Amino acid sequence: MKITVIALRRQFLFLVFVASATPVWACGVCAFEQWSVMFPPTGAWSCIAPLWFLAQAGVASYFRLSTPFQPRVLIAVIILPLACAVAMAAVGPLTLIPLMVPPAIALAMVTLDWEDVPPKAKRFTQILGALTGILLVITAVVSYASVRGLDRVGIILRYPEMIGNRKVAEMRREGPSALPELRRVVREAKREITLFYATSAIGEIGDPTTDVPLLIETYRRVEAQPDRWSAPTIQEALKKLSGLDLPREATSDDWRKAWEARKNRGNSEEQKAHEKTP
Repeated sequence: MKITVIALRRQFLFLVFVASATPVWACGVCAFEQWSVMFPPTGAWSCIAPLWFLAQAGVASYFRLSTPFQPRVLIAVIILPLACAVAMAAVGPLTLIPLMVPPAIALAMVTLDWEDVPPKAKRFTQILGALTGILLVITAVVSYASVRGLDRVGIILRYPEMIGNRKVAEMRREGPSALPELRRVVREAKREITLFYATSAIGEIGDPTTDVPLLIETYRRVEAQPDRWSAPTIQEALKKLSGLDLPREATSDDWRKAWEARKNRGNSEEQKAHEKTP
């Protein structure tokens, strides 16, 4: 029991060292997104690392193999939830990908014969290492291929949290010239947070003739969903562009009818003014 406690303490200190050596984000999801932009295989490698770590822990337990920082199964199943919790709460992949370090050390030690290990332990460690290496290469190639050629709209749709917010803010600052891209974001967005940022920007710089119908259609899509927290933002954008002031309970049909009535009234007034012109 004493040995287990000492080993657990060593693994915990390893995780603390990795986490404390990195900046802390307010949101683990944002951290994953940030790293995925810089290094596309981040998400896949963050899944592969814990699996390799746990599999090597199984080898270490079965063959009683002792290598630096590589725990047995009992300790590994305690460490993994801790690493995942820290990753999702703050630092993202920076507590998951380093989990590849202990099995990588074990692979190097048994391959270079730094340790006298049973042949089966050596073979299993090398098989796990080879399979992991193949998975790392495949996921890296696929990840880079999937992001190659993404334009600004594609980046917003793929990374809607921190990166998407920044890109939409850039479009807002660019003004009407960015409206075609913003409209595409609104039409293709699947996430509420993307609609939240994009419709707000359109409300600031949009063109009423084109964008009010787009926002009404977007509101119609949103109001049919149980999670509709972007709806108030869309309504505010509609109020700014249309000049209408409908209550919060108004439906997309109410907005459509009010907008059509306003357009008809405007056309009628324009026609009367034209008729009065000599």
